[in-house]
Amino acid sequence: MPAILSQRERNIFEFVRGIAVNTPSADAIEQTLQDLRPAQGSALLIGGLAVIHYGYERSTADIDIQADGAILKRLRAGFKMVLKSKGEWHHFQHKKTGVRLELIPEGGLLTYGFIPGPALVGRSDGFISYFGLIWLKLVSGRLKALADLSELAKRDMKRAVAVCKKLNPKLQPAYREVLAQARKEIENDPGS
Repeated sequence: MPAILSQRERNIFEFVRGIAVNTPSADAIEQTLQDLRPAQGSALLIGGLAVIHYGYERSTADIDIQADGAILKRLRAGFKMVLKSKGEWHHFQHKKTGVRLELIPEGGLLTYGFIPGPALVGRSDGFISYFGLIWLKLVSGRLKALADLSELAKRDMKRAVAVCKKLNPKLQPAYREVLAQARKEIENDPGS
């Protein structure tokens, strides 16, 4: 089940909402998460909310979940489909709050590999595990994902290094580069 927002997480949404038009309110995110609970099942919260959950205070305009196609029926009660994709990368909108929900299919291909599922990466309070988040961000190949990884590493380098050793050897060089950059940034600007 997804965790309800902590006060720190609520503060992030309210601050960003004050300066960014597309950021939902903390109340809207929380209501959407509450209505997602009955439908979530084994689905994992990933993306921006997971990054926030693991300590990097940033904004997000939607809720990303990783699930199989069985969740589609369960979502009908609280969400309407706004984009149906052949590859199961469906987009929904919460009927009450208008918050976007993006369904990321387990096993789908990204730039640098497949999307790992819960059986491989584990879960924590309805969120993808820290290890799984690192894996998912690396295989996406997106610059924003690499920035998220750098920021998470700067907040807990010991944990980030420990994850590197568990990653598939093909992903380790890219993650080591992220860690090296994060270390440089810490050395040059300890407050970064």
